[in-house]
Amino acid sequence: MTFIRFARVALLAATVSLALTACNTTKFDPKVATHIKSVALQGPQDPPFYIVTMYNANIAQPAVDPYAYSYAPGGAVQNLLTGILLDAGDSDVDAAFSGKLIGEQKLRLGDDLQSALAKNLTGAGYDVAVLKPGSDTSAAGKADARMTVKFLYAGYVDQLLVPYEPLVWVHVTLTDVKTGKTLLAQRYNYSTHTGNLDDVRFDPDKKYDFRSDEELLADTPRAAAGLRAALPLIAADIAAKLKRQP
Repeated sequence: MTFIRFARVALLAATVSLALTACNTTKFDPKVATHIKSVALQGPQDPPFYIVTMYNANIAQPAVDPYAYSYAPGGAVQNLLTGILLDAGDSDVDAAFSGKLIGEQKLRLGDDLQSALAKNLTGAGYDVAVLKPGSDTSAAGKADARMTVKFLYAGYVDQLLVPYEPLVWVHVTLTDVKTGKTLLAQRYNYSTHTGNLDDVRFDPDKKYDFRSDEELLADTPRAAAGLRAALPLIAADIAAKLKRQP
C-alpha cells in the first residue's frame, strides 16, 4: 500500500491535469426550444455501487464516447494513469457494499432520480412521459424531446489521505425528437473531485465522509443517504436550466 500511496502522489498532478479538460457539453438555449412542451424521460438504470481507493480507478472510459463509461469492479482500467496506479479496488467488497445498499437500504438511485426529474420538469412547465427500462417507448415519438439520463459512476472513493466520500457522476442529454438536434448535454459531478471544467459540481456534506471501507459497510444507512443526497441537487439544476419562459 505504501508504493500505491507514493504512486498516487507522483501521478496526482497529471490526473488532475487530465481532469481539467472540457467535455462535450451543450448549453440549453430557450430561444431555440420554444416548441418543446413535452419530454419523454428515459432512464437512468440503477447503477452498481463501488468502494474505490483512487479517484477514477474503477471507471473504464472507452475512447469513442466520452460518456459511455462501463462499470469494471476490481478490474483493470482502460486509461493509462489509473491503470498504472494498480489500485482498482476489491470486487468482493464492492459486491458486499452493493448488496447492503440495494438489499438492506432499498437504494434505487435510478428510480429515485427519474422520479425527482419528472417532478421537477413538471414543475418547470413540461408534460412528462416516464419511460421505464424495457417498457413501451412509443411515448417517446409523441413527445417533443427525449431526455436520456445515465449514471456514469456511483460509490465512495478516497484520494491520497482524504477519507472515503461520495462520488456520483450523471450525464443528461435532451434531444429534439423531430430534428435529432441536441438541446442540452451536461455532466453532473457530485463529489469534491475536480472532474471536467464544464461539469456542474456539487460538494457532498462532510457528514457523509468515512474513514475506511469497514466503516462504510458498518454504516450503510449513512452511506445510502450520502448517495441519495445527490439526486435533488441534480434534478433541481436540470429543471432550472430548462424552465419554460412565460
